[in-house]
Amino acid sequence: MLAVDGAVAVVRAEVDYASAEGNHGRWRDLWVLEFADDGRVRSFEEWPFAPDQRDGHED
Repeated sequence: MLAVDGAVAVVRAEVDYASAEGNHGRWRDLWVLEFADDGRVRSFEEWPFAPDQRDGHED
């Protein structure tokens, strides 16, 4: 977790995806989560970045 401010948290995640063909892709994400009073996530925002791609996104 990178930051927490009241009911909002920012998380950095790194995810590796594999396919049946053996291809894989690595993504780094920032997630912005807003929590409701009952502890469940009220809203979710994702900012993906593919570090192996020239512009950070898949072609």
